[in-house]
Amino acid sequence: EELQTQLEEFQERSLEPKQTAEVQQSLMHHLGEIIKTLSERKLELSRQVKGFCLDAENDEISALKTSLEALSEKRLASEKARDKASQRISELQQLLKQHRGDVNGLRERHQELLGQKSSLKVLQEATRNKNQDQSWLDSKDLGQCSRLGDSLDVESGWELAVETALGPYMQSVLVGDINSVSQLVGDFNEGELLLIEDQGRDISCPHRTDKNTHLSEVVSNKYAKSLLEHVYAVDTLQEALSQRPGLKAHESVITKQGIWFGVNWLRVSGEVDTSNGIIQRKRELHSVSKKIESIENQISQAEKKVAAFEYELRNLEVLFRQKIGDIDAEQIEYADLHSRLSATEMRIAQNTQSKHHSDAELEEIQRNLEDESKKLTTAESVYKNASKLIERDSAEGKSLNEKRSEVFSLMNQCRLRLTKCREQREQLAMEVNLLDAQRSTISEGTSRLETQVDRLASRLQELKKGDDEDLYKKYQNDLERMLAERLSAEKQLKTVRKMFEDLEYQKHGQEKERNVIDSDIALNGSELESHRLALRELTTRRDALEEQFADQEADLPELLGAVGDNYDLNAKEVELQLIQDRIQRLGPINLAAIQEYELESERREYLDKQNEELEEALETLKTAIKKIDRETRSRFKDTFDLLNMNIRDLFPKLFGGGEAYLEIIDDDLLNTGVMIRARPPGKKNASIHMLSGGEKALTAIAMVFAIFKLNPAPFCMLDEVDAPLDDLNVARYAEVVREMSDQVQFIIVTHNKTTMQATNQLVGVTMMEAGVSKIVSVDVNAAVKLSATT
Repeated sequence: EELQTQLEEFQERSLEPKQTAEVQQSLMHHLGEIIKTLSERKLELSRQVKGFCLDAENDEISALKTSLEALSEKRLASEKARDKASQRISELQQLLKQHRGDVNGLRERHQELLGQKSSLKVLQEATRNKNQDQSWLDSKDLGQCSRLGDSLDVESGWELAVETALGPYMQSVLVGDINSVSQLVGDFNEGELLLIEDQGRDISCPHRTDKNTHLSEVVSNKYAKSLLEHVYAVDTLQEALSQRPGLKAHESVITKQGIWFGVNWLRVSGEVDTSNGIIQRKRELHSVSKKIESIENQISQAEKKVAAFEYELRNLEVLFRQKIGDIDAEQIEYADLHSRLSATEMRIAQNTQSKHHSDAELEEIQRNLEDESKKLTTAESVYKNASKLIERDSAEGKSLNEKRSEVFSLMNQCRLRLTKCREQREQLAMEVNLLDAQRSTISEGTSRLETQVDRLASRLQELKKGDDEDLYKKYQNDLERMLAERLSAEKQLKTVRKMFEDLEYQKHGQEKERNVIDSDIALNGSELESHRLALRELTTRRDALEEQFADQEADLPELLGAVGDNYDLNAKEVELQLIQDRIQRLGPINLAAIQEYELESERREYLDKQNEELEEALETLKTAIKKIDRETRSRFKDTFDLLNMNIRDLFPKLFGGGEAYLEIIDDDLLNTGVMIRARPPGKKNASIHMLSGGEKALTAIAMVFAIFKLNPAPFCMLDEVDAPLDDLNVARYAEVVREMSDQVQFIIVTHNKTTMQATNQLVGVTMMEAGVSKIVSVDVNAAVKLSATT
């Protein structure tokens, strides 16, 4: 019993350190797991915090803002360049229109002067051959000789006097030697022939001693001087009368008016006209030629200016289209950069908020790690003390067990049973201790959770005291962030698709290049084969020629020497073929060729007469066509100007501002087209195709109404013209219709209430009964009067 008592006391004493060691060991394991979990979470949060590259993202935002500012400036510069080009295009179009009109006017003036010059030449030619047989002069090779009137240069104002004094000598022919020509005049029997010798002896006038003015002094021709040597020139009739008593028999005096006095005679020529004389026409021809040359120079300069303006206009139109493309590209790039900036700012805000949460969680984890580490240190200390007690109790228990073995060797069964019961008791005790340790752990966890619940409750109270707007802003920011992420994903998808399309395009291009190379290889191969065949043919021909030379015993070098270096075999072959063709075309000898020739000659004379008649008819037709073309141009220009004036007046009324005008696209008025240019208020469109549907409809209405104002019809039907227009434009449209209704009767098909209010008569279709339609008409003016009386 004493031994049993000692053993029981030992077991009771050694049980407590064991239980303590077991509890502390379990606690150490639990605390290790907690510390491991907290360390892993701390490492993960540290990585997340390091992943928030706020500085790099701020740098990216700065770069994006800089790019946006630069792109805005670039886009502004492009818009200014586009507006400047558009303004210059309008100026150039006006200048082109003006210069083209000037060129047309100069050309018309040029044609008039050419016609005037041609008429003067015809009149001059008819005058110079008036009294002479031109056919006789042509037969004696004198038809091309100059006339005295063609070589005269007379001072201004004396033309009538000179032509009166020279008279028929104005048409005299200048010949080299009268003696030789006099042998030819034997057969001259029609008209009058006057010849003047233009070379030979000196015929200059002798030195004069009198102070009177001779008519020969106002002409520069030496041959005319000899004819006018004894004719005095005075300005007035009184001066001629005063000099007449002193005249000699061979002398005479003439006035500027062509009144010619002799010693005993007076001559006044009514046939000579200062405006139609040879000298005056010559002067007019010279003046007209100078004017033609001047106008041709002006036309050349104007055409050069028009070409320069057209060249500049084409370049400006190319620049204008390029600037529009640049602005569109810059707008797309600006929107892209702006979306990237917004997405980056949202990402930075989100990362900043996440970083704050992560920092707060790291601090809490760090505090928990410190607490759990302290608990682990305490548990390790308790476990060490318990281990020491267990070692001491183990030695004492060994001694007692030996004694017990010696004492109770005979009581194995009881001992075994006792041992089993003890083991069961120890096991139950260990389970109880484990449960106690778990209860303690749960209590500590419960207290910690209560602390967290209290903290969260206080945080909840703070949130409840705050403004719900913050939560709304948070949700709104989350929504915007998700939308930005979606846009970014869609943009990336577009980029990938674009890259895929580019790769496909490059692939197709390379396949095309490969096909082209393959076709080139096949073509070169076929060419090579054709060259080989040609070489074989040449070789065969050479062999045949060598055999032919051998059969005829000809010496090839001798034949080549006889041919020479300049011998053209192809030319000789062609010449031989031509000769053979001519021989074949000759055919057999025709004995009736003379009779056939006479018949064909008569037929030719008949056809020539018909040809002359046709040419005369053709000239008449050309004259009529020119007249019709001239009248057509004039009427087209007048109609165009009136129509342009009408559309300039109607367009601002329909649009409430802006401008529109017609433009001729070609200088040839008979074949030109007409372009309409319209610019509504507030727009700078380069083409009418850039207008909206309603603006195009209003422009078409302005054009139709301008035509009706030019040539009003009895009535005009407008079928739902106002369908694409809004209420404001419909009101303007109705006002214009009301103004024009004084000249044109309008029949309007419409569903618009504003248009109906502007009409005088309403006609509608109604269905009072099913399947039965009825026409109802209302006289608006009569209805107004009726309502006023009632």
